Amino acid sequence: DDFQNQVGRRDSALLAYDKTTGAEVWKISPDFSHDSYMTPLVWTRNGEREVILATWKTLAGFSLSDGARRWKHPYPMQQIVPSPAVHGDCLFVSGGNKLPCPILAVRAPGPEALSETLWYNGKTGSSIVSPVCWDGLVFSTNHIGILTCRDAATGQIHWTKRLSARGLASLVAGDGKVYALDQEGTLQVFAADTTGNLLATHSFLENCAA
Repeated sequence: DDFQNQVGRRDSALLAYDKTTGAEVWKISPDFSHDSYMTPLVWTRNGEREVILATWKTLAGFSLSDGARRWKHPYPMQQIVPSPAVHGDCLFVSGGNKLPCPILAVRAPGPEALSETLWYNGKTGSSIVSPVCWDGLVFSTNHIGILTCRDAATGQIHWTKRLSARGLASLVAGDGKVYALDQEGTLQVFAADTTGNLLATHSFLENCAA
């Protein structure tokens, strides 16, 4: 709010283009959509596709076909860089312009239910690195390079690991593994389960941010 009072709202828009012709299909500029650096997320829910936007104190879903807002959900974070992770009908949002950053789980609204915050942790979220989900678990890395594994449904922390350096690359999960690349170019591969065993380490011999 202090930031808004000082400099006003920055112009911001969400646009959709025809991928074949490049023609603009729709453009919207919600009053809450500023200071967001995340990649928009598209998911299918209740048989319909939505575009998800995490921005200034607001998580929102829009119709993929015409940009109409379907729902929105408030949260305390302001500037958002990481993209949300997804598990089932839940979104895991991290970020903010104050350290340490929070992370929270939001269940999107259903046909007969409102959106709700399932759990919140004020210290183990990321300011830059996008979290990732695998097999009912959420993995996130904070600003000092601590990788955290938690239960997606409850937020319970199963383990934490200190990476070899701070990371600037989004986490990747697949084949039962989670991949964490730090800014010095070291890739650490952990078991994407409640053990968190270190499976491999590889150096790219250069600085990395991705």
